[in-house]
Amino acid sequence: MSGLGRQAMRVLIVDDNALDRADAKAALLNGSNRLYQFIEASSADEALHLCAQSPLPDCIVLDLGLPDAYEFEVLKRLPRDEHNLLTIPVVVLTASRGLNQAALRAGAQEYVGKAWLLPDTLTQAVENAVERHHMARVLQAQRHQADLAALKRLELESENRQIQEANRLKSQFLANMSHELRTPLTAIIGFADLLRMGAVPPDAPKHAIFLGHIATSGRHLLRLINDVLDLAKVESGKFEFFPESFDLSVLVTEVQDILQTQIQRKHLRMVADIEPSVRTLVLDPARLKQVLYNYLSNAIKFTPEGGLISVRAHASGPRHFRIEVEDTGIGIAVPDLPRLFTAYQQLDAGSTKRYEGSGLGLALTQRLVAAQGGSVGARSTLGVGSVFHLVMNRNHGNDQTRSAEAEDRQATAIDHRLLVIHDDRDDPPEFVPRLTAAGFIVDAAKTGEYAVQRANERAYDAITLDLLLPDQCGLETLLKIRDGGLSREAPVVGMTMRANTGAAATFAITDVLCKPIRTDEIVGAMARFRRPGTSPTKVMVIDDDPLALDLMRATLKAIGIDADCLLDGREALRELDWRLPDAIILDLVMPEFDGFAVLDALQRMPAWRHTPVFVWTGMTLTDADYSGLARSAHTILSKRGGSLEGTLDALRRWRPSPALLPIADVQIDLP
Repeated sequence: MSGLGRQAMRVLIVDDNALDRADAKAALLNGSNRLYQFIEASSADEALHLCAQSPLPDCIVLDLGLPDAYEFEVLKRLPRDEHNLLTIPVVVLTASRGLNQAALRAGAQEYVGKAWLLPDTLTQAVENAVERHHMARVLQAQRHQADLAALKRLELESENRQIQEANRLKSQFLANMSHELRTPLTAIIGFADLLRMGAVPPDAPKHAIFLGHIATSGRHLLRLINDVLDLAKVESGKFEFFPESFDLSVLVTEVQDILQTQIQRKHLRMVADIEPSVRTLVLDPARLKQVLYNYLSNAIKFTPEGGLISVRAHASGPRHFRIEVEDTGIGIAVPDLPRLFTAYQQLDAGSTKRYEGSGLGLALTQRLVAAQGGSVGARSTLGVGSVFHLVMNRNHGNDQTRSAEAEDRQATAIDHRLLVIHDDRDDPPEFVPRLTAAGFIVDAAKTGEYAVQRANERAYDAITLDLLLPDQCGLETLLKIRDGGLSREAPVVGMTMRANTGAAATFAITDVLCKPIRTDEIVGAMARFRRPGTSPTKVMVIDDDPLALDLMRATLKAIGIDADCLLDGREALRELDWRLPDAIILDLVMPEFDGFAVLDALQRMPAWRHTPVFVWTGMTLTDADYSGLARSAHTILSKRGGSLEGTLDALRRWRPSPALLPIADVQIDLP
């Protein structure tokens, strides 16, 4: 008998009726020759207390009709192991056949109807419960090991791909840098040798031309070396800035004069439009000139002969300014946009490379601007041209001031593109205008079919999702969006559910995770808020399905994240203050207290209303599921919950994760 041998089996009998406890003991003693040691409890609290003492019972015979516990409350509160299995096997005694299967789903191993409390019946049930419990733990351990092995394999494959990509980029960068260094050096040495040997007399016109080539090549070489050194300084935090007051119009003219030869060589036209309110700045002029030089030299490089380059500077709020450099060049493909500001990478690289450059200029630009509390970005249309921009504080401050001002700027100038999937037939048309007023670029779709079309054509930063659309369910729409297209990685940051009255409750979330579980999706989601270094990351998982909790716990554990798994939303809310999760993974459809109820409760808790919440749900819900969610939305709305204002407040603070930028939109912003 699974390790018990001939020693006495400790059986805890839980029943508020002393006669029923006596009948259970008699049935066990008369049903076999086994030795028993009985422990008795007449209430749920007494039983739970005994289950916390050592030694633990070998089995529990539990009456589901206890007056101080509702149905499966004791089962839910009994101790469980790391796989969410009860640590003690349980046989439940029921007076209703309707509770039998539900008891097994709640964690019991066996059930016996009180009307059939015969010696053989109860004895066999206890034997079966102990054996099944033992086998379940063995199988769970084996599944856990298999899951860990699979996750480890995926992790190793991912690391191997990253190493291969890093080696490829390193080799490409070294080859490119070797070419970039060798070309000016060869020119310097070649022309210098010609002059040294007297091949060109000092008074000949070519003498001055050759000296000009030497000087140009030397300056180009110096810029390459300075870019490498400056990038290293910025990344190490040792870069110093020397702010002073200067005229932005004068600075732009100076950069234009430096590049005048290149502009004239390609017969380009350059125009500048500097708003008077931003002409006087207090920054490091040398570093701003370096940034502007990088933007303009790129525009010159990729603009064909006779093209136009525009420089615009204007206010961006009361304390910031924005510079844009627009060209009529070759443009950039949408998938390539996120690579623009990455060090050591070039979009035009390898054996087919047509344009010179080390791949450091834009990376250095981004870091110089970010070190002063600003941001950079780009938008582009292939074959039409590109616009590169920067946004900075007009007055250079200390690090703390710059950081605070950067956060303030982000709060008032979000400039991210959202796809709002919302059926507003019965609602006042305020959702889209208020998002636009908050600084978002908003595209709206009233049907699932149109939403999928827009999501396939454009890479959105995020999506808000109405669960009930005129032509299909919202989750079905989301499944199609994630099946392919440019927005397949866009997170769902808002969810709307229409109540039976027609009004809609809206909730801010972090994203939607699909059931069945997808390891790559979980890894990507957790990377958004994971603590740096060795600090432990804790996630609370709320789901009424013990097997789902078990699988999520194993998945999170394999990637180094601790999971607190709970079967009930109300219990989870009560335990927030001592479990202190960094994020919550929440099942949407649960009995009595569903995912919407949990989201509404979190919104009413100031300490937890900003906690990242990932809704974890199957993509195909039944009509009964949607009816239940609609009733929940109605209840929440009747208590003035699920308001649009709360969702807008959360979206104003929302930012795309820099670690997980989606496949590029035509507009990206990097801090």
